[in-house]
Amino acid sequence: MSKTAVLLVNTGKKAPIHRLYGDPTLRVTTITESWYAPLYPAGADLRVVANVSDLRQSLQAALEVQRESGIEWIVAPTERSLPVGGYLRSVLGVPGMSFETSNLFSNKLAMKHALSAAGVRIAPFAAPRSWQLIPQAAEEVGYPVVVKPAIGTGSKDTYVCRSRHDLEDLLHDERGVRLSRLSSRLLVERFIEMDAEYHADAIVESGQTRFMSLSRYFAPLLRCVGDFNGCYVLPTSDPRRRRIELLHQEVVSALGLVDGVTHLELFETAGQLLVGEITCRPAGGGIPRGVMLAEGVDLWDAFVALSLGRSGDWVGQPVTRIVANCSLPIKVGAIRRLSSTSELLNLPGAIEVDMTLSAGDVVSARLNSSSTTGTVFFAVDREELVADRLRTLSDIFELEMEPAATCVPCLP
Repeated sequence: MSKTAVLLVNTGKKAPIHRLYGDPTLRVTTITESWYAPLYPAGADLRVVANVSDLRQSLQAALEVQRESGIEWIVAPTERSLPVGGYLRSVLGVPGMSFETSNLFSNKLAMKHALSAAGVRIAPFAAPRSWQLIPQAAEEVGYPVVVKPAIGTGSKDTYVCRSRHDLEDLLHDERGVRLSRLSSRLLVERFIEMDAEYHADAIVESGQTRFMSLSRYFAPLLRCVGDFNGCYVLPTSDPRRRRIELLHQEVVSALGLVDGVTHLELFETAGQLLVGEITCRPAGGGIPRGVMLAEGVDLWDAFVALSLGRSGDWVGQPVTRIVANCSLPIKVGAIRRLSSTSELLNLPGAIEVDMTLSAGDVVSARLNSSSTTGTVFFAVDREELVADRLRTLSDIFELEMEPAATCVPCLP
């Protein structure tokens, strides 16, 4: 029996690697970058490029694979590879999400234009033609504003400016230099003072939402980069679920998604829901595992299956308790002391702990909303108990750096 030829276009996502390479019915080839090569099993067929996001480089590598062994399906699981995967499908005639659709789910400017045209409520926004015109765009949108790249992930290069003075400070220091050098359009949008921030994680098949999990963030993500942050899955009976499921369907219909896994960010202000953004891949951090623990649905299994043209029966189990995932604080520098898994499992209601770093590790990269020393999953009986459990976790957790750093939890 011949194996199905699959091209994986990936950066640092580990979750799809073992699912694809562990499937004996598949012959997998991967396009990636050199620093991600250690993630793959020995003998894996890797085509290394300098920059996966470079369409020319990835196309050249894909054409080589096409000539050698063929490509029947393409899997693109990261924010950077998502539009590349769509481009390769469109150019090579491979079934699955096209470049036009993948661009709507990864390019926030194209996304917001499409959602606005469909009547979906979003924050006012503008896209300055150049870096120099950011102040003019901010005046048009109205302060406070968020300045960010149209293509990006993990809150990188995303800044809140509450006044013209804040914006001038931003544009005239190293942050402004980075913004001026980005290889994507810039967005300036109104910063909305929100009462709550949610995310919906869903499985879409044949254009319809087959499964959706709804979670609430402890606090808005932009306040918590590098600190205690996370979310909790709301019970099946929560009335917010149905309201947001209808909104999710409106969004994916507006963007033309046929099959895929989505992560929708939205927030509530003055009793109204506004859509922030959406992508068509599983969320980062502990969210997929949190959904699995709460509802028994594996979003990464669904993503890989749908990317390979396979169907599934994705029915979640009823959620009767609050299951939370909390990303633990992280600081740049050398870690002197870090709480162990066994210590963190002393948290009342703890389900499991996944530590990604340990004492002696050095954190040198710029932090984003997915940066963490580890993730704690816990359960409580009622939503109002989440804040109390987070305070207990902050008392248990220890992180000492060289030099030592202080961490203050973001509470609901």
